[in-house]
Amino acid sequence: MKEATEEAERKVQAFKDRYKRAINDVEIRENEAEEKIHNYNSLIKNEQSVINKTADKKIKVKIETLEKEYRTAQRSQDAFCGLLFCFCIFLECLIGANDKVFFRDLWKVLKKVFFAITDFINSGNGIGDIVFQIGVILLVYVTIYALICEYKKYLEKNDINIFDRLTEVYSFIVFSFFLFVGGRIKAPLKVNLFIIYLVFMIGYFIIRSIIQMKDTDIRREVVINIITVIAMIAIIIFCFTSCVSSLKNITNN
Repeated sequence: MKEATEEAERKVQAFKDRYKRAINDVEIRENEAEEKIHNYNSLIKNEQSVINKTADKKIKVKIETLEKEYRTAQRSQDAFCGLLFCFCIFLECLIGANDKVFFRDLWKVLKKVFFAITDFINSGNGIGDIVFQIGVILLVYVTIYALICEYKKYLEKNDINIFDRLTEVYSFIVFSFFLFVGGRIKAPLKVNLFIIYLVFMIGYFIIRSIIQMKDTDIRREVVINIITVIAMIAIIIFCFTSCVSSLKNITNN
């Protein structure tokens, strides 16, 4: 009986040992399987990363190539249009040279500016006058430079490209109008055509800069202020002329 009991215990112990070994083998295989899965996932991620980097690089190169081709084509087109525009202006000046009214007015303005500058420079003899002249010239230069810089900042802030094809067409049409019809305008009005041309160009830049302003509230305020200033100037001129007429009537009586 005792031997049978010991034999049964040995069998049970042997079964337990086999069970433990089987469990250990299963755990080892599970760990190996998990490690293989981890390595496989890592490999997939690395391969996917390489594929993505290669694809991004190819896409970037393709985009840069297309952008370069577009810029080259755009520059070629702009250069051609610019040359054509300059040729049209040159040809128009040659054709309009028969009607010299506009060019005479241009020459008058240039002469007035030149003589005004030379008279201002020659007006002073002492060191104080020279220092004053240099100060005035520097002040004018700094003022003009500051206005140009502020205007450029304003254009960049509102994303306005004012020096585009529309400006070229507008300036060309206005220039053509004053060049060929200027004589008929000047005959009854007695005005300087070049000054009127500058007024048209300055007005174009101001109006377009206001119209293309992004902030609608500021644009509305600017428009209202401009209209108010124009109305005030018109009222002042009207009142001044009325006062002058009234004074003339009083003195005549």
